Amino acid sequence: MINNNDIIELDLIIKDKNTNSVLDTTHEDVAKEGNIYDSKTQYKPLVVVFGKGELLKAVEENIKDLDIGKTKEFSVTKDKAFGDRDPKLIQLLPLSDFKKENIDPKPGMFINLGNRQAKVLNVSGGRVQIDLNHEFAGRDLDYKITLKKVCANDNDKSQALFEKYFFFMPKDKAKVQVKEKTLELIIPGAMPKEIEYLKYIFIQSVFDTCNFENIHFIENYEKKKQ
Repeated sequence: MINNNDIIELDLIIKDKNTNSVLDTTHEDVAKEGNIYDSKTQYKPLVVVFGKGELLKAVEENIKDLDIGKTKEFSVTKDKAFGDRDPKLIQLLPLSDFKKENIDPKPGMFINLGNRQAKVLNVSGGRVQIDLNHEFAGRDLDYKITLKKVCANDNDKSQALFEKYFFFMPKDKAKVQVKEKTLELIIPGAMPKEIEYLKYIFIQSVFDTCNFENIHFIENYEKKKQ
């Protein structure tokens, strides 16, 4: 039984029910076979905080009784997934808006607008056409999910959350340490300003799922060798 606030690791394959085309997966070989492979993507089990909206409610309902190592296949209709596509969510924006943010939009590119993700459809005449519909909107979905792990203690939970939010940090430059009720994270110094938002999300997730009373971020600066 998976409970709310449990941290789980799972493998998944999501397909369009009508076309059987692969839409998303944690398996590199499946991504290649389905022609959705991206060399920038890390294909590994997905870390999820259960019950926090990171998975669709219909998906959580289907896997909540799944045992570790077991696989379940099921379908989710579009009304319980991402709904129908809304033509009103296809919009035109001035190219200058993107230039101000140092973004060079290209067709097919995904960008973040506030707390929403948009896909660039077209760039022409100083205008950018974007689609704010979810990528899977209008589709009935087939899922295949394997439960790989349920993190049982605070050490495992904090490590899983660190890898979830700070996966881009060099492994030899980042470290998680537990000292009684305090969680210490040693990270490289001079990281981009966006990391502050990730710190905030990480801290909230740790306090929601673990029993730590304090979280310390320690920035480590190394002297450059001549």
